[in-house]
Amino acid sequence: MALVFWAWVLPSDESSFVLLAGEWRGAGDGDSGDPSARLKEDLSTWKPVKLPGRFGAQGLEGPDVVLRREVLLPPRLREADLLLVLGHVRYASVRA
Repeated sequence: MALVFWAWVLPSDESSFVLLAGEWRGAGDGDSGDPSARLKEDLSTWKPVKLPGRFGAQGLEGPDVVLRREVLLPPRLREADLLLVLGHVRYASVRA
């Protein structure tokens, strides 16, 4: 077994990063079979979810949960390469 550790130092300049903690919209996968199919649904039907947080405690059930949030990037980040850092997650895929 191997252990791998990563560490990121967040820049002190707040215009260099965007915090994603806070309110998101979430939906359980239901019977769709493909959680990404939920991305085509009307966002108003999705439940508010606070992150970090536990999905089940906030009413989201299912083996898969889909999360959405619109993020406004500061002008200096709009053309930059971005790094998305997720905390404790068992499995995740990201679609932009």
